[in-house]
Amino acid sequence: MIFALVKIGDRPFPPEPSPQNLTWQLLLIGFGLVNGMALVFIPLGMYGSVFFTIIWLLFLFLPLLFLVIRLSTKFGNLLYIALFLSLLSAGVSSLYISHTIGFF
Repeated sequence: MIFALVKIGDRPFPPEPSPQNLTWQLLLIGFGLVNGMALVFIPLGMYGSVFFTIIWLLFLFLPLLFLVIRLSTKFGNLLYIALFLSLLSAGVSSLYISHTIGFF
């Protein structure tokens, strides 16, 4: 049995942020994802094994995926590209860059 219907169509929407600030915020979030993953995985690649690095990559992927899903409602689907590039940067930094730094 329905007791009441709630009308929500007259609710004012919050003001949209300016597109200039939105672009810079999107750029900074993308750089933070890519460079943050690279910086985290350089020491893991230098001092850890490949198995340990893959476990950490899988362990960090799900929270980052949920964060990107949450932020994509505000910033759009470009954050999924940044997430993909952050996974690539983690692999490259753990396999190649860390071994180059570790050998010198």
